Amino acid sequence: MLYAIIGLAVVVLAAVVVLLLRWRRRRNAGPVSIVMLRKSPRNFSESDIRAAFRRVHKRDPQIQRVPFDEHTSGFLILDEELPPMAIIDSRRQYADPADLEDTASHHDHPVLRDALLNHRAWVSVDAMGVNSAISKEDRAMIYGLLGPIAAQLLDAGTMLLFLPAEKNVAEPGPDTEAQLRDGRIAELFSDEDLVAPLFHVDKDDPRINAAMAEARSRLPEFCSEFDRRGTVCEAMVKGRFAVKNEDEETAEFMWVKVQSMDATGFTGSVANHPVDPSLPPKGATVKVKIDDVVDWAYLDEQEEPQGVFVDRILMGRAP
Repeated sequence: MLYAIIGLAVVVLAAVVVLLLRWRRRRNAGPVSIVMLRKSPRNFSESDIRAAFRRVHKRDPQIQRVPFDEHTSGFLILDEELPPMAIIDSRRQYADPADLEDTASHHDHPVLRDALLNHRAWVSVDAMGVNSAISKEDRAMIYGLLGPIAAQLLDAGTMLLFLPAEKNVAEPGPDTEAQLRDGRIAELFSDEDLVAPLFHVDKDDPRINAAMAEARSRLPEFCSEFDRRGTVCEAMVKGRFAVKNEDEETAEFMWVKVQSMDATGFTGSVANHPVDPSLPPKGATVKVKIDDVVDWAYLDEQEEPQGVFVDRILMGRAP
């Protein structure tokens, strides 16, 4: 979890270590589809869509143009052996720019933020007539049918992949085409670091400040557990990192996975992507002084999270 004190506000990033946080935000489900946010439009023709389907299934489907608007083309694919699906090829952003900017402001991952703010087009492969309230197992089966077609439409211009029904995203990489083609959708969308949320709270928030105070007062419990069990307990501390700013003194507070401790503090690797680029990046080795610790966490011997005083409050506030 990360705090960046900016004026009267505190920006907070939820912990990226999922095993420490068992809570999940509930959101309305979207369509069962695979969306690719892009740097530029593809401008597919009907023959492009037919060729993509043929490469996967070795036969020709029926294709019908779907009317949208001047910025978007749609193709309905009908095949005797498959449920109907559609390819949507849009030459504009996926959502209203103000909504995209708001979403980006609640996440710190640079890949996600860049894709949300700077994509200029999108392509999706949709399951037609499917209610997103179907079971997780049924959605997985449908993604297995959509994935091979999406693999044929993927190229280097793809900035981010999105599953609206799951509210999950994936960063494209060298294995993405194979993962889509083979139906390994869960594997492709397994990086929860991409969607770790930011929370905006007032720096004088009494509950947050009380949680920080409790974490500091109970820090000896954390030290005792780490001294007894070491890194096996997945110990983490949240520490203060000063940010150089000409106008005012600011700071960010980031989670650090503890590797060792001494009388002055804790040494470990940064677990968050900092908002300020001058701070140590995720994975960097840093030292957090005892006086700079504002929260802590570890897994007990039953693998239940202990501590996370601030995160428990923030996740309870999540929409």
